[in-house]
Amino acid sequence: MEALALNPAIVEVVEKLVMKRRWLLNEIQEFEKKYGIDSQDFYEKWSKGLLPEPDDPEVHGDFVIWHGLIEEPRRVEQELRRMLKETTGGESLESKTH
Repeated sequence: MEALALNPAIVEVVEKLVMKRRWLLNEIQEFEKKYGIDSQDFYEKWSKGLLPEPDDPEVHGDFVIWHGLIEEPRRVEQELRRMLKETTGGESLESKTH
């Protein structure tokens, strides 16, 4: 089995992205608990204007932040996939280790 040698700088970036993704998902979960709605439902309804604008500025601010947070894990995951592809030369890790 061939060992997969990774650049320490790339490993550091990947670790930061994984930590960021974990933090984002935790924050999203907190909003779900606070407002009692699944993020996917919230995102679709808020994006389409199906949720009324909250009168409370704090709630409105939460909704704006929550909406942005929901989009961010996808970006982080795309960046992780891009880095993995570059690091492995387009091959999956599994094919590199077998």
